[in-house]
Amino acid sequence: MIRSADMTPDEYIEELNAFLADAENRTPLESRARLMVIGSALDNPEYLKVIEDKGGLIVAEDLCFGTRNFGEPIKLDRSDPLGSIAKYYLGRNTCPRALDNRPALHREIVEKAKTYGVQGIVYQKMQNCECWGGEAFFLEPALKEAGIPMLQLEREEQMANAGQLAIRAEAFVEMLDR
Repeated sequence: MIRSADMTPDEYIEELNAFLADAENRTPLESRARLMVIGSALDNPEYLKVIEDKGGLIVAEDLCFGTRNFGEPIKLDRSDPLGSIAKYYLGRNTCPRALDNRPALHREIVEKAKTYGVQGIVYQKMQNCECWGGEAFFLEPALKEAGIPMLQLEREEQMANAGQLAIRAEAFVEMLDR
């Protein structure tokens, strides 16, 4: 998705078609647990690689700047185009900062986890991200009800804690694998 911002539509479509043609020849990845990553903005693929190196396969995400930003199409009211855009951006669940939409946000996370056959959720919160700061406390009952375990991690912007992440990810995957 991010590469699409650096290319013309034609270049992106060409690269996407090449990827899809190559994907048919690949063998499926081996993993012990299907995971979903949620939480603060995460733009470091090394963070995800550490988790996948320990046997988890990340099949879905619900991050601040991930697929959540590509929701339903804008419902256009031709008499108020600017108002239509404002309603779209202010009325959808893009971040826990919209606290009055917490139950809807939790339903969306649980539904996405079920859709992708997720066995566990990795809730990663960047230090000092107050938007996701205490969300795990409110989200955990909905996940328990759905039977989806959650690993809570706090991280820094830089990969300063890769060893600790690896140990915790491996323990979580082992727990899910049983």
